[in-house]
Amino acid sequence: MKPAHRFASLLLSLGLLLAPGASRLSAQTPGATGTLQGVVLNSATGHYVEGAEVVLEAANRTERTDSQGRFSFAGLPAGRYKVVAEPAGASRAEASAEVGAGRTSTVMLRLESEIVAMQPLMVTGQVEGQAQSLNIQKTSENIRNVVSGDALANSRLGEVGEALMGIPGVYLEISTHQPVRAVVRGMSWEFNSVAVDGIQIGTWQGTREAQVNSYPAENLARAEVTKSVTPDQEGSSIGGTINLVSKRAFDLPARVMRLSAGATFNHQLRNWDKSVGFEYGNRFGADKRIGVFSAVNLYRSDRGYHDESISYAVDAADNFGISVVTLLDRIEKGSWRLKYTGSVDFKVSDATVLSLRAIFSDDRRHLSDYRTFYRPGTRTNVTPNSATTTNGRIDTDRQFREPETINGQVSLNLEHNLDPWKFDGTVAVNRITNTYSDQLVPVMSITGINMNYDRSARDFPTFTITNGRDLSNPALLTFGNNTRNNYDSRDLGYHAELNAKRRLASLPFKASLKTGFRWKYHNWKQGTDTQGVWTYTGPLRPADLALRYANARFMREADGRAQLALWFPDIEKYRDAFHHRPNEFTRSASSDSMLAQNKKRWAEDIYAGYFMGTATVGGLTVIPGVRFEQTEFVGKANQLDTRSGTLQRVTPTRTTSSYGNLLPGVNAIYEFNRSFLLRGAVTKTLARPNQQSLLPVRTVDDVARTITDGNPNLDVTESVNYDFNASYFLKPLGVVSAGVFQKELTGFYFNRGQTITSGDFTGYQLTRPEMGQGGRTKGLEVDVQKRLTFLPGWLSGFGIGANHTWIDSSGVYPGRTDALPLFRAAKRSGNLNLFYARGPIDIRAFVNRRSPYLGSVGTRRALDTYQDERTTLNLFAKYRLNDRWELNLDINNATDAVSRTYQGNPSNPTGVRYFDWAANFRMGINL
Repeated sequence: MKPAHRFASLLLSLGLLLAPGASRLSAQTPGATGTLQGVVLNSATGHYVEGAEVVLEAANRTERTDSQGRFSFAGLPAGRYKVVAEPAGASRAEASAEVGAGRTSTVMLRLESEIVAMQPLMVTGQVEGQAQSLNIQKTSENIRNVVSGDALANSRLGEVGEALMGIPGVYLEISTHQPVRAVVRGMSWEFNSVAVDGIQIGTWQGTREAQVNSYPAENLARAEVTKSVTPDQEGSSIGGTINLVSKRAFDLPARVMRLSAGATFNHQLRNWDKSVGFEYGNRFGADKRIGVFSAVNLYRSDRGYHDESISYAVDAADNFGISVVTLLDRIEKGSWRLKYTGSVDFKVSDATVLSLRAIFSDDRRHLSDYRTFYRPGTRTNVTPNSATTTNGRIDTDRQFREPETINGQVSLNLEHNLDPWKFDGTVAVNRITNTYSDQLVPVMSITGINMNYDRSARDFPTFTITNGRDLSNPALLTFGNNTRNNYDSRDLGYHAELNAKRRLASLPFKASLKTGFRWKYHNWKQGTDTQGVWTYTGPLRPADLALRYANARFMREADGRAQLALWFPDIEKYRDAFHHRPNEFTRSASSDSMLAQNKKRWAEDIYAGYFMGTATVGGLTVIPGVRFEQTEFVGKANQLDTRSGTLQRVTPTRTTSSYGNLLPGVNAIYEFNRSFLLRGAVTKTLARPNQQSLLPVRTVDDVARTITDGNPNLDVTESVNYDFNASYFLKPLGVVSAGVFQKELTGFYFNRGQTITSGDFTGYQLTRPEMGQGGRTKGLEVDVQKRLTFLPGWLSGFGIGANHTWIDSSGVYPGRTDALPLFRAAKRSGNLNLFYARGPIDIRAFVNRRSPYLGSVGTRRALDTYQDERTTLNLFAKYRLNDRWELNLDINNATDAVSRTYQGNPSNPTGVRYFDWAANFRMGINL
């Protein structure tokens, strides 16, 4: 069946469900019943209570409050009813009302916060945030964890990833300083979906490696991680689904106008970042039917780091010899980020809400890095700790780049409630571009160097010159290549969906049916313009275009063992010559190959439809359903015929794939009482290969020193997932939960890696994405959150949050017979959060730990690479001067934790990166 026909079938199925005949499922005739609606409000804080379960006693009905604290029971026979609410963090409340035929009765449930009542002056944001998270987690139809807006707002410089790392079973890869790509339950980012307001995001890289750092943490209402999806959610969620929910005015109890400003001291560079933000939200009209929310944050972000990477030549006996050592001093000056979130909501009627939402991010960076390459040459007398080398060289370069990444999303949303129906629909467009206003990477070299190396301190090998070459003499410098090899790219995505849910009022138990369809389209392309490779052939000598550079603080953790070279290309002189005297540069023939292999594009259509039901009998709720997803992919790239370094022929290639996946699943919840819940799920989910990985071309990244080959033979993979979770919700506010899970994968993706030992790319890591032949992961998660309110006096302000995840995984890798874990699956990860909140003070200490995980797979164990274990400590403090003013201080990476990779075993480090600690100061005022 063609995709268009499948899409038409989904529409037809939805139409049949919504047909007039379906209305006969209702047992009541219009006008014979009434409606009881209301709002749940926290009297102590004045805020709406979201996610609270409201019970209509004697009618076997429950509803969950929305973000405005609203609930509604329709189709009620005339009579008197009592409703009860008892959410996390608040005492029980109840109210009664008379319901008449054809009439709507309204009640208000006012809750008293037990914690706030005990400490009336305390910082209430932490309590409200935790209560909201636990309410949503408790009433969810699946296994879900929620990060509150309060925790997100405490993230440094708007980094969502810092808050997500506190969720059980979630850790993020660190890029520069930022946690950007999420691993969920040991499943790499290709196996998870990331969405903003339910709309799956794209990437400028043309892959599925969705990054969360483009979205402003301060302007989000919450972040949700769903681990057992229901059929109305993305099928591409083997690990889980991350959804970032933006704020809107209808969620606010009153007008908000807030101004904030701050500065961050970066110990690495001894400089200051600055930030300023403004947030406004209000509702207008006589009956408050229009809501407007807008928030903007501007960050000046000049952050650097120090990095050492080591490449090895490994012989047949697994003896390691150094091929290249690269030292990087990241220099970032003049970079800034602008982030905006906005929404306009219009309540057309009591039943209909129309919303327009927008998110925008502009990230401009100015990078001018210094790099030194030690290339030992021919090695003799090789031992595990040393070698003698001849005819080596030392290269230096400057990586000058001015990239700008612009990310925008606009969505139009419609919600319509007409009992027994609930409808919602969304149309959206998102666009991500990454462009370079300028770039240039000039290289200089000193050749003919004999040296010995000493790697007894494995993280920091040292080099000693043995043939008297004076590295302080700029006359020894020779010209190398001048490269411009960063490419502009754009991802354009469209999204449309419609969902309909019907309450089955005629049944003797609570039940509903839900159906819907979704269409997603993404079009990515990468273009080439003025990129290429040049050599300098003008009248100037290398010394004329060089500058002497020294950084006394460079990698201070090495105690002087890691030393940058003395002379580097003067980037300003090179840029001036390149742009104003281009006749002094000769373009290399290899430039044509570079441009041809990097001109590529792809397009992907995904059509999805689903049916699901919900039935509650006594304490048991069952949610069965099925989802179907059809994928159509077309990729275009060039294959090259290159002989003796000269491009002979360019052959355009076209890669296509088409597949459909049927994804059944069932979630079940058993509620022993209001505090103790059991959840279980058996679901089938999928993962698609990275789109750019399907293109049969080679990609060279000189910044990361990697080369990646495409593989058009990658295929979709599926997983059958088993989940079980037990949760006990503590009074007045807390939870103890434990869960086990297992995933059976038909295939998985991994990188086959090797180090290039000769030629222009000596020391680069060559990777090729490949398919594993099946795998399994199983694990245990435990989570404890508890406020110690039982302690006397001031001690009652203490609290603890702790979680830990144990994972055991295995995969079948082609060409390997030994046991290996799944790609990027850490065996252990966990968090410890100690906090104190009392009076105007809110203090937190957050420890995050992750064990090593497999980064790439070679032909044998000595060639495998791993990301080493890492433990970080972050500190946070807030002081509220009064109702208007508050001060914040947080210290990120207080222990200067290293980010480290190794090959074969920890004694062979391949990367050592230090970010150092940073202290962030912020001040906020409510206007």
